Amino acid sequence: MYSHQTESNELAARGVEVGIYLAGLDRKLNPEDDGFFFWLPRDEKLNFKLEVRTPRLHSVRVIVVQGKSKKISSKKDETPESDIASYRRTIPTEEVVSAMEESYSTKPKNHNLRVVVIKDRTFELWEISIVTLIMGERANYHLVIQKTYSANMYRKDGRIHVSENEFPGYSTWSDLHNLLEEMVDVQTLDKFAGETVATKNGFELSGNIGRVIFFNLSNMWGFVQTAQGPAFLHWRQILDCEDFPMKEAGDIIEFEGLLNDSQERQRVLGVRSAIPVAAGG
Repeated sequence: MYSHQTESNELAARGVEVGIYLAGLDRKLNPEDDGFFFWLPRDEKLNFKLEVRTPRLHSVRVIVVQGKSKKISSKKDETPESDIASYRRTIPTEEVVSAMEESYSTKPKNHNLRVVVIKDRTFELWEISIVTLIMGERANYHLVIQKTYSANMYRKDGRIHVSENEFPGYSTWSDLHNLLEEMVDVQTLDKFAGETVATKNGFELSGNIGRVIFFNLSNMWGFVQTAQGPAFLHWRQILDCEDFPMKEAGDIIEFEGLLNDSQERQRVLGVRSAIPVAAGG
């Protein structure tokens, strides 16, 4: 289960602090442990201000990632004369076009900041976002902090190499390649010795049992491995978490069924936590 305090404390241990405000006001809002900090009627529009404060260290960068292109831009430091750097982003709510009734929500394209942290020979990519969950007539707003990736860095052919086993899709992040090489001296890294063989989990997938591959809290969706192959998981299909529906990578779940959607992908329906079944047991 997601704990805002736990994630916030882990990020603070890297020297990074997060604040959320109503746009135009200086009053800081205090999230509860599931990240909930504010609600409005679903048809009311409001802007928030997200602030990330970091020490002035070469090992920490605050960035914005642009959509599917994964183009990276660094945020401007708003307090260049201070000992602590401050990065801010206005987070708007926008009309939900597909909703049956007028609704406003934050959108993944502009509701977050990301933080890259270098620790020894590893790097972490954190995502800090304001997520909207529309529940009946209410729009509930949550401040979500999630370490989306953590991976070892190696030296290969004079460049930084990251294993696809640790960071699936890393090869498509060309701007991230360049950013890491600005932050890290490649020659200090160990030489890449080849991919390691992934170990198998001690359970089998069959029937309506699945394992969560990942669940992105910023987008509130993820994928589940099932006996029939990977299946898309949307937060509205999670039935056993009322306030902040989510799952974590590695969670074993049971589901009511699978449905092929308009994008010709499987969707998993009616998800609850399950006790894993031991392989061969």
